[in-house]
Amino acid sequence: MKMDGEEAASIQYSWKGGRVSLIAMDSHDPMPASSRKRMFKGRALFIDTYKGYNVLMWHEGGLLVCAVTALDSGEIMDMLFEIRSESPLKV
Repeated sequence: MKMDGEEAASIQYSWKGGRVSLIAMDSHDPMPASSRKRMFKGRALFIDTYKGYNVLMWHEGGLLVCAVTALDSGEIMDMLFEIRSESPLKV
């Protein structure tokens, strides 16, 4: 897929009755000024809301990774970062 004219990879998950799109793309641009920075387990995460969707962003290995969902930011952080057997992805 393409985002802003750049190639991007996208994976979709269903979790706790919601959907989460995980998107990864090359990016060295700064995070949007509207996003809130939060440190979590030594990692800088940026949280923003766009048209009712929560967006959680971070840089990893030269990629910008974005999780986009209607779930609240706490639920998306649980899914991605907490060690739970039902979590489909561990970042």
